[in-house]
Amino acid sequence: MKKKIIIVIVLIVAFAAGIFGYQTFNKGQGYEANIRNAHAALNEQDWQSAKAYYQAAQKDKVSVEGRTALEQLKIAISAQKKADKHDWHEALSLYKSATAVDGAISIVNKNVKVAMKQVKATRASIKASSASSKAAAESSKAASVSASMASASSKAASVAASQSSAAASSKAAYSSSVAAANSAAASSSAAAESNSEAKQPNDVPGDRPMDSADVAAARNQWLGLGYDVANVSTDEMQVAMNKVIDGHGALSMEQVADQMGWKKK
Repeated sequence: MKKKIIIVIVLIVAFAAGIFGYQTFNKGQGYEANIRNAHAALNEQDWQSAKAYYQAAQKDKVSVEGRTALEQLKIAISAQKKADKHDWHEALSLYKSATAVDGAISIVNKNVKVAMKQVKATRASIKASSASSKAAAESSKAASVSASMASASSKAASVAASQSSAAASSKAAYSSSVAAANSAAASSSAAAESNSEAKQPNDVPGDRPMDSADVAAARNQWLGLGYDVANVSTDEMQVAMNKVIDGHGALSMEQVADQMGWKKK
C-alpha cells in the first residue's frame, strides 16, 4: 500500500514537472518569437510595434534587453512625433538622447541612427522645395511685373501714336486753313484791283472795300499764325489786308501784324 502511495506521488510530481516544463518551454518560445518580431520592427523603424513586442516578451521573461529597449523606444516615439511636426531640431535631439541611455541596445541604436539620417534628408528636401517654390513665386512676380511694364509701354506707344496722328491732322487742318486764307486774300486782292481799275482808276491804295467773307478768311489766316485777332474790328482787319495787297508780296502777313501792333497768343 505504501509503495502504491509513493508511486502516485511520483506520478503527480512528474506530471506537475511536465506541465511546468511545458509552460516554461512555451514561454521561452514566446519570448524568442517576440524578440525576433521586435527586432524586425526596429529594422523598419516601427517604434510602436517594436515597443508592443518587447512588452509581450517581458511578460514571458523579464530581461535587461527588453527593459532597456523599452526605455529607448519611449524616447524614439517622442522623437518621431516631433519629426512629424517638422520640429527637426527637437526630433534629432531626442533621437540622440535615445542612443545615450545606459546599456543602450545596439540594434536599437543602429536603427535610431537610420531614423536620424531620414530626418536630416527630409529636412533638406523640404527646405529645397521651399526655396524652389519661393524662386518660382519670385519668377512669376517678375514675369507679371514685366508684363505690366510691357502693357504700359504698349499703352504709352498707342497714346503717342494717337497724339502724333492728332497733331498731324491738326497740322494738316491748319495748313489747309492757311492755304484757304491765302487763296481768299489773293482772290480779294485781285477782285479789289480789278474793281479799282474798272470803276475807280484814281482810288488811293488802302481804301478799297472788302466783303465779310474776305475779312473772315484773313482773320482765320492770322489766327492760324498765332496772332490774337479774334476781337480785332472789321475796319482794322481791312486796313491790314490792304497793307498785304498794296505790298504786292513785299510784306508778309507777320510783318503786317507787327505793324498793326498785334501780339501772338
